[in-house]
Parts: sequence; structure tokens; C-alpha cells
Amino acid sequence: MFFAVNLTHQQSKTIEVTLEEYVSNPEPDVVNFDPPLDMRKLAGELNLLPLLSDMGGCIGIQPTGEFFSFAWDEPYELIPESDIRVCNIALFVGAKRFPLMSEFIPDRPRTARDCDFCHGSGSVVDLQSDLAKEIRCYCGGLGWVP
Repeated sequence: MFFAVNLTHQQSKTIEVTLEEYVSNPEPDVVNFDPPLDMRKLAGELNLLPLLSDMGGCIGIQPTGEFFSFAWDEPYELIPESDIRVCNIALFVGAKRFPLMSEFIPDRPRTARDCDFCHGSGSVVDLQSDLAKEIRCYCGGLGWVP
């Protein structure tokens, strides 16, 4: 089972356009892995808009609304993403990188609870401010978890 967003035709088109703009940008977007990965080329080949990257890999969304992740050492091995918390974080972080994706930032459901690590602030508490900017909270900055 994996998580997918139910999209309107226009929302699917928004992801397609955002992906196309990202892939066609001539400025390199290289991940310094061994060997280095060209994220723009990879995104085009996988038809996957990269929303969130970390030291282990990347999670992205396809124009169908399906989320997939992959590890840096196996970028062509797409893994369907099933954790709604991770998908919400990816949409939230991805909207900061790709402004057209801001319409996909999830609204807080009534059943959500404040994040235990940031107490709803979106930033890890008890960290120096410079560290708090660099370390993503468990909720990804949303301040809540499903």
C-alpha cells in the first residue's frame, strides 16, 4: 500500500509543469554521491518531482499524485511511499523549493496532534537557533503529525 494524493486535472498539470521547469533548467543540480547524480536528468527519467532530499535519498511526487522514494545508491529503484507523515513533510518542504507546489501544502486535519518534539512550533525546541534552522523536526516543520 502506498500513499497518493487525489488530484484534479489542474493539480496534475501543476506537477507536470513544475517538473518540466525543473528538468529543463540548465543550472546543474548535482548530488555529491559516488558517482555524483544529476537530479534534473534523474527527475526527467523517473517522471518524479524531487520534493525532499536527505542523507539517505529522496522522496518525490509524480503527476499521478503517487509518492516514491529512492536511496542515493539505487536511484532507479523507486519505492512506493506509504507513510502519510513523510508525504506531508515532502509536500511542505517541496513547496518551499517549488512555489507552484504551495497549493499542495497539507491542511492540518482535525484528528492531527501537535508534534511532541516541537510542541506545534515546527522547530525543534531546546536547540540553539542556528542548529534549529538546520535540523528538521520530526513533523518536518508543519508543527503537527497525522
